[in-house]
Amino acid sequence: MEDDVRKRIFDNEIKAIKSSPKITDVNKKVLLEFLEFKHGQALSFNRMNRIAVALKPIFRSIKYDVRTIDDKKTQEIIIDINSNPKWKDWTKNSNVKVFKNFLRWLSKTYKATIGLSKIKPVKPKNSLMPEYLITSEEFEQMLEYNPKESIERRKNTILEERFFFAFLFLRFMYHNDSN
Repeated sequence: MEDDVRKRIFDNEIKAIKSSPKITDVNKKVLLEFLEFKHGQALSFNRMNRIAVALKPIFRSIKYDVRTIDDKKTQEIIIDINSNPKWKDWTKNSNVKVFKNFLRWLSKTYKATIGLSKIKPVKPKNSLMPEYLITSEEFEQMLEYNPKESIERRKNTILEERFFFAFLFLRFMYHNDSN
């Protein structure tokens, strides 16, 4: 069921690419050919959709035959991606990687000469990847979490806190009575 939904979402993205007046016919053909190639690599529809979503705005901005792309044009596109104010840092990073992957395919398929080694996605500043949000120990604790055991532990902790405060209160009262 979920795969059907993901496939429909991807199919809608393909329809949007095919019907986009902002993408030239030649570039639509190349983009769809690339997506077909990626489909042949047995990627999930989620991954395919992510690739299509990343490349669609890039292809909208390209007004020339993408098969004639050179290093200068490539650099201009990378600058456009990294300076897009609508995208977050990780989106920019991901889009540069997807575009570089496309260029690698383009250079093999259409013999384009593009210096791929110069294309390096910029690591986002002040941004955390999910694996850095929790430690591996915290992750292990989450896997071992047992709600019933946790409730018992909290009950015991509450009882211990009450006993501790009762002890402090009695100690305070005893100390004040002896003076």
